[in-house]
Amino acid sequence: MTPWEILPDGVTSKCSSLFGFPANRAAVEAALGPPQGVDLDSNGIGPIDVWALRFPCGREVRLWFFKMRPDGSMIEGRDDLSSMEVQTTDLDIDNARHHLPLSIDEIWPWERNPGGIIVVPRPFLLVRQDDNGNRFEVKSFTSRCEAQAALAVFEALGHKQTYWLDSAAPQP
Repeated sequence: MTPWEILPDGVTSKCSSLFGFPANRAAVEAALGPPQGVDLDSNGIGPIDVWALRFPCGREVRLWFFKMRPDGSMIEGRDDLSSMEVQTTDLDIDNARHHLPLSIDEIWPWERNPGGIIVVPRPFLLVRQDDNGNRFEVKSFTSRCEAQAALAVFEALGHKQTYWLDSAAPQP
């Protein structure tokens, strides 16, 4: 789990809607504590509760918990599923999921362009060297904090192989 700080005055940078996912109030509050905003206006989609967070890498996230179903009925129980929207300061879904201490198995990405393709640079590489000196790219990441977390997981496996972070080659 990545530590975060609560932003009592809300997110300070420009945020874009990135994706939505199903969540229940009890799980969100167990992971993030009480919301910073309660019963706020969502510009016509019904009342929302809002959490505003900043992660150590500087990424700011605003989470909207919708309290009204699409049919107009209100979410009553803390265990009832509702929609939660993630708004953030960058467009990398994987990085947002890495930081949020919530179980996010199903997402509904917001489309960013006519083809729906989001191209995000991934300048941090996790590299492995095997016992024979062969080097392999394991995975690339958009943020150093996510890459370091993955590096720690691989190093903890106790294999003889060596892992390190490297810079990705510039894209043409």
